[in-house]
Amino acid sequence: MTVLLIGLGAPLGLLLGLFAVPVVVLFLLKRRHQDLPVSSTLLWAAVLEDLRARAPFRRPTEWLSLILLLFAIAAAALAAAGLRLGKAPRGRRAVVLVLDTSASMATVDKGTSRFARARSAAVRTIEGLSDFDPVTIIAASGQARFAGHRTEDHAAQQEVLDSLAVEAVEGDLLPSLAAAVREAEANPGEAGAEVIVFSDFAVDGDRLASLDSRGVSVTLVKCGEERPNAGIVHAAVSSEAEGGRLLVTVAGKGESPLLRTLSLYREDELVDARGLSIEPGRESSEAFDVTADDPSTSVRYRAVLTPADDLPLDDEVCAGVARNPPPRLLVVGPEDPFLARLPQVFPGLELERVEAADLPGFAAGVARPFDLSVFTDGPPPSAAVPATRELYFGVAPEGLGVSLGVPAAEPVVLSWRRGHPLLRSVGFENLLLVRSRRLELPDAAEVLLETGVGAQLALVESQERSALVWASTLEETNLALLPAFPLLVRNLLGQSLGGVNGDLDGSREPLRRPAGLLLQMGEVEVEMTSPSGESRTATLWSREDFAWPGGVELGFYTMTARGESETVTRHLGQNLFSRLETTAPLAEPDAGAFSGEEVRSIPLDELETERPVWRWLVALAVFLLSLEALIWSGVLARSRSRAA
Repeated sequence: MTVLLIGLGAPLGLLLGLFAVPVVVLFLLKRRHQDLPVSSTLLWAAVLEDLRARAPFRRPTEWLSLILLLFAIAAAALAAAGLRLGKAPRGRRAVVLVLDTSASMATVDKGTSRFARARSAAVRTIEGLSDFDPVTIIAASGQARFAGHRTEDHAAQQEVLDSLAVEAVEGDLLPSLAAAVREAEANPGEAGAEVIVFSDFAVDGDRLASLDSRGVSVTLVKCGEERPNAGIVHAAVSSEAEGGRLLVTVAGKGESPLLRTLSLYREDELVDARGLSIEPGRESSEAFDVTADDPSTSVRYRAVLTPADDLPLDDEVCAGVARNPPPRLLVVGPEDPFLARLPQVFPGLELERVEAADLPGFAAGVARPFDLSVFTDGPPPSAAVPATRELYFGVAPEGLGVSLGVPAAEPVVLSWRRGHPLLRSVGFENLLLVRSRRLELPDAAEVLLETGVGAQLALVESQERSALVWASTLEETNLALLPAFPLLVRNLLGQSLGGVNGDLDGSREPLRRPAGLLLQMGEVEVEMTSPSGESRTATLWSREDFAWPGGVELGFYTMTARGESETVTRHLGQNLFSRLETTAPLAEPDAGAFSGEEVRSIPLDELETERPVWRWLVALAVFLLSLEALIWSGVLARSRSRAA
C-alpha cells in the first residue's frame, strides 16, 4: 500500500535541531557588562535601567538574527535526517531494477533515446530510496545480466547505471524478469520487495504474460511511444563464377509506406542506389553485384538506408567480400575416372592425386590447405594433409574414434538427413550398395545416411577436423554414377567454388573465426580489432577458433592472420539483423494478463518516486548563515563607526 508522505531516511538527524535551544537561551539571557570609568553616565541610562531589572531574562532586540539562525538549524536538521517527499511504500524495502538494453531502446523519442530516459528514471528511483534499501540492477538484452548485485551502496549502483549502454542485439525480457522475481522473492526487505522494469516492450506480449510474479510487486514502466521505422533485417552474400551478389532484405512498420533509398558503398565510394517504397508488415529484397580481386584481403561493402530514422542501428549492413582462391581437391589413392572428371564438372577446380604411401612426403611441401581431401585407399596417417573437409570411402580415419566392422552384402537404404546442409539437394533414391561395413562411431558423430546394416554415411568432427565417412568403397556402390555424387562434392567444397565469399553476421551470434581463415597452415599470429579500435591478439594453430570475448559492436572487425608464408586480412561485418527490434510494435503491458496480482503498468511520465530534498535544505542553511554573517558584519561596522 502506498500513501502520500514525508519520508526521513535517517530520523536521528533531527537531533541536530537541539542546537536551537542554546541559541535561543543565548539570545534571551541578560548580558553581563564590564565596569569601566566614564566621564558621564547620561548616555548609559538605558543600560543602567536594564541592569536594575529584576527579571533574569531580557527581550531580544535582534529578532532577525534569531529567526535566521533558527531556520538555518531547522534546514540543517531536516537535511541530516534525509527528508524526502513523494509517494513511496512505508518501511525498508528491497528494490530490483530491470533496465532494457536491447537495440530498440536506442530509438530517439521526445528528443532523446528511450534508453537515456529510462536510465534517468532509474537514477531518480535510487535517489528516492532510503539509505538502507538494498538495490539490485539487471541489464536485459538477449539474456539476463546482473550488472549491479544487491547492495545498499546507492552511489555505486548509480555508477553502474551510468556505465550501461544499449546493446545492438535482439532483446528478450522474460529471462530478466524471471531472474528479478527470483531475486526479489529470495531477498525481501522488511516491507517486502519490488521489481521495477524500464522497457519499451518491443517484445512478444503473450510470452511476457507467462511470467508468474509469485506475489512480488512488479511495476512495468513503458518507455517510449510507437514510431514508424524501416530497417535491414537480413543480408547474405551469394557466390557466382566471376563475382557475387549481396542480397539485402528490408522491412518496416508504420501506418503508411516508407520511402527510403538503399545505397551501396564499396570502400566508402557510392557504387549503386535504389529507391524503395517499404510497405509496413511486408519485406522486400534488393540484390547488388559485389566483386573482389585479392584472396589475401577483403573489400568492405556497406548498404545504407537513407534518410535515417529514429532507430539508426538497423539502417546499415556491413559485409566483407574477398576473392576465393581456386578450389583445391586432393585424392589419396589410386587413379579413379570418376574423381578425375570432377574438374570438368567444376571449372577452375585444382585436383591433385597422391598414393597413400607417398602422403607423408607430399604433405611436407603443401603451402595452402586443400578445400577437400578424398581418401580411397588407406589407412591414411593420422597427420594427414590439412583440408577444410575430409571424405573417406571404405577407409576409417585415424584419430577420430571411427572403425569399420564386418562387411555385409547388399544392405538396403533406409533413410537420410534430407535437411542437413551437406546433403542439400542430394537424393539417394537410386543408390545401390553391393557391400557395406558397419561403422563404429563416437557418440558425437552425426549419421547422415542409414541402411539395414547401420550408418552408411556419418559426419565426425573434432576441434581441428571435419570428416565424412562412407562405409563402402567407390567400387562397391553406384554412388559415382548418380547425380547425388557431384552434388555431395559441391556441398563439401562449399563457398570455395564461387568467385567470392562474404563475411557478415548478426550481432547476437558470437564472433569467432578459424585462426588461419581457412587459408593458413600451422601456427599463426592472429590480431582482431573492433570498430572502436580495441584489439585482441593470440598465437594459435590455424584450425583453432579465435573468438572475440564479450559482446560485439556494429560495424567492421578487422582480423589479420600472419603465417610463415603470407598474411591474410578479413573485414568481418557485424549487423543487427532483428525483425523483432525493427518491426515489432510496442506492446502495451497488460498487468492483468500476468500470473500474479501485484503487477501494475504505467507510462514513464507517470512514474512517481520519492524526491530527496536534503541538498536544497543544505543550500538553504548555508544561505541563511551567510545572510546572518552579512547582517552581523554590518552591525559591527556601525558600532566601530560610532565608537570612532
